[in-house]
Amino acid sequence: MARWTRARATRARAIGLAIAIVVAAARCVARGDAARDLSDGNRGRDARAPRAHARALRARAPAGASTATHREHLSTGISKELVDRVAVDGAVIVTWANMHYYDFALNFLSHLDALEVTNYLIGAMDEELYAALRKIGVNTWLMGSKSIDADAVKKDFGWGSKNFHKMGRDKIRLIHDFTKTGVDVLISDIDVAWLRNPIPFFRRYPKADILVSTDNLQNRTHQDARQISHMVDGEGLESTPCAGTVNIGMMWFRATEASQQLTGEWVRNLEKDEKIWDQAEFNTLVQRGGCGTPSPDGSGVGSAYEGKVQMGTLPVALFNNGHTYFTQRLPELINVNPYAMHATFQYDGTPGKRNRMREANQWLGDRDDPSYFDQKFLSYTPRVLSDTLKQGEHVVLEHMRLVQHQIAQLYEAVAIAKNLGRVVILPPFFCGLDRVWFPHAGRFPGSMLGLPFICPGDHVMGMESYGGDFMKEYREYAFLGHPHMP
Repeated sequence: MARWTRARATRARAIGLAIAIVVAAARCVARGDAARDLSDGNRGRDARAPRAHARALRARAPAGASTATHREHLSTGISKELVDRVAVDGAVIVTWANMHYYDFALNFLSHLDALEVTNYLIGAMDEELYAALRKIGVNTWLMGSKSIDADAVKKDFGWGSKNFHKMGRDKIRLIHDFTKTGVDVLISDIDVAWLRNPIPFFRRYPKADILVSTDNLQNRTHQDARQISHMVDGEGLESTPCAGTVNIGMMWFRATEASQQLTGEWVRNLEKDEKIWDQAEFNTLVQRGGCGTPSPDGSGVGSAYEGKVQMGTLPVALFNNGHTYFTQRLPELINVNPYAMHATFQYDGTPGKRNRMREANQWLGDRDDPSYFDQKFLSYTPRVLSDTLKQGEHVVLEHMRLVQHQIAQLYEAVAIAKNLGRVVILPPFFCGLDRVWFPHAGRFPGSMLGLPFICPGDHVMGMESYGGDFMKEYREYAFLGHPHMP
């Protein structure tokens, strides 16, 4: 009886989440686009495929050289000596994390190891992560936090929380510190996976003080005819230096006075007003004095920050946000090989980010958890109602019927799996509407998404609400192709 009660609870939770999707889209009127037919043989598909050679971290010597002695340290604890030791050709890749994101740190460095990139550093915000990273030989330092207390600094900050914004200020101080080291730096959030070494791309733009990623939903690298002469293998920047809302999760800073001046004001403004959001303030600064004019030479590099810096915008098909990579699958759609993807535009916090990467077969953070694969599993082939794929005025109700039909099958699979003591491998979910946090016309405004589409799991299931139980009950639909699968 308890088993069936639990199964009913599981079904209720899943159906409730599907209804929540419909409520959020209650004002939608879908525009009819045919679902796209993508080739499995293109380069974009290759970038999402399992990579067998990335199954383990390379052997490392203990990171004893990063032990703090009497070196000169900057405000975030980093020493110029450590930066110089790690840098390759005058450049480093830097991220930071706390122990809550240890598996994300493993994922981050595993991707770079697979690319044979060695010039990276991970700032540890708490002593537990610092010890864990040093144990496996990672170049790290004890970054700490200026304003988050010792207990809270170990936990999930939660997007938009007070500690999230305090962490953001630690990040901007870190960026400013690195612009003063004399070494060029790629600053990356920990929830970015690097799929190609991006530094050669950045080096194509020696006039740029700063290159930035965005929340754009379309790629616009071929709008200006002058851009063609600056393309390398079909790759280039967006046509204007401020081509969209900057996302500060992937940023390249050359060690220039202009970079120091901008990041210095950025730090000062944040420290004067705790209500300012770090990302919004950066956008305000670079837009000051105008920033939307196409670059004079067509390269994409142009003036920003009252003409004090030279800046360029990275294309979203190569430096992907969460919508272009996981929802639109833009690299596949336009047949390009991406450099990176950032787990944004998702709806279930840290579990949602992790599952997005798992679904794309780009999660390499399970190296130290063989139990993820050492289970008994149940998979099934879902049935989809073909008569729900028509577009029209009843698209919201049709989307609801489409999703609920799939959830009913999931309920049956969960009941059987619990009876057999197995973990369910989720199927791909088919959705008739995009998921957005405001009323929309069927898809995220400005995106190239075709409807209907295979949607991320967090469009249908509330993974964060399960807590730690989600991985006890489910695996992602790409599980059998996971790079770490025995």
